[in-house]
Amino acid sequence: MTYTAEQLNKIHDIELEIAAEILRVCEKNNLLVFAHAGTLLGTIRHQGFIPWDDDMDFAMMREDYEKFIELAPQELSDEFELSSFKLNNKTPYYFLKVMKKGTLFTESSSRSLKVPKGIFIDIFPYDYLPDDERARTKVQKKQRFWRQFFIAKQNRFATGVHSKTKRIVLSAVRFFMHILTIPFKRQWVFDKYDRSLRKYNETNTHTIGTRGFAFTVESNYNYFPLKEAKFESLTLPIPANSDDVLRKQYGNYMELPPVEKRINHAPLHLDFGEGK
Repeated sequence: MTYTAEQLNKIHDIELEIAAEILRVCEKNNLLVFAHAGTLLGTIRHQGFIPWDDDMDFAMMREDYEKFIELAPQELSDEFELSSFKLNNKTPYYFLKVMKKGTLFTESSSRSLKVPKGIFIDIFPYDYLPDDERARTKVQKKQRFWRQFFIAKQNRFATGVHSKTKRIVLSAVRFFMHILTIPFKRQWVFDKYDRSLRKYNETNTHTIGTRGFAFTVESNYNYFPLKEAKFESLTLPIPANSDDVLRKQYGNYMELPPVEKRINHAPLHLDFGEGK
């Protein structure tokens, strides 16, 4: 679907509500959370949302991430809920979503699944990786293999934000991979992927990353101690060296992309709930 300006503004308002609640719970329980990916880019380039974007991304180091998952069901206001594999093993996502109850934001990747589908903020776990580049590359290859296996097990359709043509092609590939995963149980696949990400968390390294992605491999000195920056009406924690982080992920990140590349999640169904 294509948003009206009013719809996109309403999505942003609800996501700011969710973000404020996440920050409240984290501050109360001494958990570190920080702006990630497009939200970090929006913070630095726009002091708020990327104008056409329709989601927010946070991240946490693994230890705090797991504590948040444990505490949040009791700590979050009744207006919000969680979606994660540990709560519903039919979810197509490895990472955590915090959603506003009573809303609906149906992505193509979850359209046929019996999982919560509210307007959301994603929270991603960061894990430690080997400092040695060769060893790290080997680890990441295994992580990416299990990531694709997990996604294919959970979903027959392409995930992520893609052009229409690319989505059709990726969906065909994903459907074939999904057939191959049928003999394997969801929990077994999740555990394989989960262990591959956590493997180096007990080691003394200075390199961190999330979900096996090469572009999020960073020195932990680039992230900590966290700083603060304005994001719309909120103040968000951000990495200590956000400039270096963003240049690695986006190149010349202060330059706006061409109009044809300004895409978003474009849900199949959108509902703001009563009173919205």
